[in-house]
Amino acid sequence: MSRPNPKEAVDKPAFQRKGARPRPFLGLLFVIATVLFGLSLFDYHPDQMGRFSTSANDTNMIGNGGASFAFYTLLSIGAAAWFLPVITAWMSYLYFRRLGYVLTLRKIVSLLILITSAAVSLRILQLEVLAGETIASNANYFPWSPTNGNGEGLAGSMGGWLGAAIYDGALRDLLSMVGTLVVFGILA
Repeated sequence: MSRPNPKEAVDKPAFQRKGARPRPFLGLLFVIATVLFGLSLFDYHPDQMGRFSTSANDTNMIGNGGASFAFYTLLSIGAAAWFLPVITAWMSYLYFRRLGYVLTLRKIVSLLILITSAAVSLRILQLEVLAGETIASNANYFPWSPTNGNGEGLAGSMGGWLGAAIYDGALRDLLSMVGTLVVFGILA
């Protein structure tokens, strides 16, 4: 009986992590979600929703579901919605590889904190750097429009409802811009 070659033993891992196998079905679901999220956000225009006109003049590439998804994500988290296709693409990559076990509850909570930090940072960018203006060519692109306290509507919030609620409603007077950026920069 011959001795095993020590070089072959070094190249092979001693054990496989339990559950460390590719999950192509979940990976495919997240690829589909990535494409749908990305295309619905890319093709979104406010005229696709009946909220800004009596009838929707334009249609989204993904249909009414894509227009509604884009509208409500831009309403709630603003331009941070563009992180959703990136996150789902990353999750798809993990599931196609043998890394699906990495997506624990702690990682998912950290992704939610990342989206919240992005929404707050975009709201700070809009108010403190851009003097309240948005980067969108259409004023209705970001549907959440807070008031300035006098009942006058401002341009749509780049941070969505979440960014405006956290920064305008709680942290602007308490921590100011720098303190809020430090807090959310460390959290992210």
